[in-house]
Amino acid sequence: MAFARLQHAQRDDAPISDINATPLVDVFLVLWVIFMLYAPLELAHLPLELPQASGGNEPLKAPAGVMVDLDAQGRLHWQGRVVGQAELLAALQNLHAQPGITRLQLRADQATAYGQVVALMAALQAQGWVNMDLVVRPLKPA
Repeated sequence: MAFARLQHAQRDDAPISDINATPLVDVFLVLWVIFMLYAPLELAHLPLELPQASGGNEPLKAPAGVMVDLDAQGRLHWQGRVVGQAELLAALQNLHAQPGITRLQLRADQATAYGQVVALMAALQAQGWVNMDLVVRPLKPA
């Protein structure tokens, strides 16, 4: 199918002076898709420094015996002694079954690997501990 041109406006051998926007739009759409895919990936790799917690000067009051400590070496401490994860989970499961005890405080050392804290929290959550407090030191006033 041929498109008719106005014979009086142009000669057949004259260059076409109209702007063809199709390649420009194609390039723009390809670049737009690339940037839309790349932008979320770039944001995921930002180096972050987590903020220090500020709040009340008094630590939360929890029922006796419902505080778990995780030191920098990854050892679990409960009721003043070092325990293994299986022993801790068994003791906390029995404690969780008691009425009135619904919260658990987790104190992890700053140098503890994040993966160890998350693994412990996942194991506790699997037992039914859904109300966990992460204990931090309050900021010292300047």
